Amino acid sequence: MKKRPTRYPGVRWHEDVLYYRVILACGKRVEIKFGKGTPKDAFLVREERQEIENKIRDHRIDPRQESIEQQSARPAKDVLVKYVEHLCGKNRDRGHVKNTESFIKKGLSACGAKRILEIDAHKVNEWLRGLGLSARIKNARRMAMLAFCRWASDFGRVPRNPLPSGLVPAFDEDADRRRLSRAMDRQESETLFAALLDPEKIGAHCRNGKGYKRLARHRRAFYIVAASTGLRWREVARLTWGNVDLAGQVVTAAAGQTKNGQQAELPLVGPVVDALREIRPGDAESTDRVFSGEPRLKTWRADLRRAGLIGSKDNKDAGYVDARGRRLDRKCLRMSFCTWLKRGGVDLRDAQRLMRHSDPRLTSNVYSDLRVADLRAAVEKGLAGPAKATAPAAGAKEAKTA
Repeated sequence: MKKRPTRYPGVRWHEDVLYYRVILACGKRVEIKFGKGTPKDAFLVREERQEIENKIRDHRIDPRQESIEQQSARPAKDVLVKYVEHLCGKNRDRGHVKNTESFIKKGLSACGAKRILEIDAHKVNEWLRGLGLSARIKNARRMAMLAFCRWASDFGRVPRNPLPSGLVPAFDEDADRRRLSRAMDRQESETLFAALLDPEKIGAHCRNGKGYKRLARHRRAFYIVAASTGLRWREVARLTWGNVDLAGQVVTAAAGQTKNGQQAELPLVGPVVDALREIRPGDAESTDRVFSGEPRLKTWRADLRRAGLIGSKDNKDAGYVDARGRRLDRKCLRMSFCTWLKRGGVDLRDAQRLMRHSDPRLTSNVYSDLRVADLRAAVEKGLAGPAKATAPAAGAKEAKTA
């Protein structure tokens, strides 16, 4: 179909699609696609765009500022889509990206903000205080909102940051810790690993005893890797055989698999290598997952029950929660690894590198579970003092007098 003019200047049809002509600030004539609609709407858009170009040509506005103003008029949900693409481009963990997107959507809905500049710090504070969640979870939502607004300001989506960090104070996590984990001692961990090899404790709970024993060996290897490398459960579940070097005794967690988005190389000790060799298939490829998935919390508690570390189903909290309210949850394996390093006299900086913490205080204060017995040994060692000086020999005393 040929080009057809309309009654409005600068607007024409081309194959049932409207185009309008604009003279840019540099003097160049261009045709811009408007799409389907009425010629009047295309003409109004043309007049608005031509007015902006005239202001830029006459140096009445800065083109960069005009671009920011146009971005500010976009809905916040559209900007959020670009922010999610930015996070994915930085190889952020998929779970982290999904949670961040969910937190920001809930924050925008709670504030009633349809544009980014409509985000109000007072409304954000009211939303966070009214959640009724722990301080740690509130801080996660706070950081998601702050990072989103800061990114929008840095990348020219808005002319200013509508949510400075000073207007939204952080919550005290130390004063509101609701779920505390405790570390296992060596005897408890060995009991757990041995229970998953005991046929009497495994075959009695399933009709298909052989298949269940195979799954139990895989879970045993999963627990050993988590307790001997410090990897998180999700990081262990995402390992492939290409990440595991059994000959060199090194495991490599790819950047897309770790929480901080950085590649990590960790050593493997003898028991871990033996457990992985036991479950490695003969035709395993480098892209195959080492484990089919991470054990569920229900399965983890059942394994603790088989090992006799917690009570029966009738009394679920017996042994699972101690007198101080600390739990033998799935985080306890990573905490046990850090505690064993501390008890073994490993330097704090080396322990921080193995745990991959950004702050050494997190390694020493949160993930180290030193008990009274450990502190007693340190006190006895400190109070022992140097050996008593022996009295000088009589001959030496006489020689000194002479």
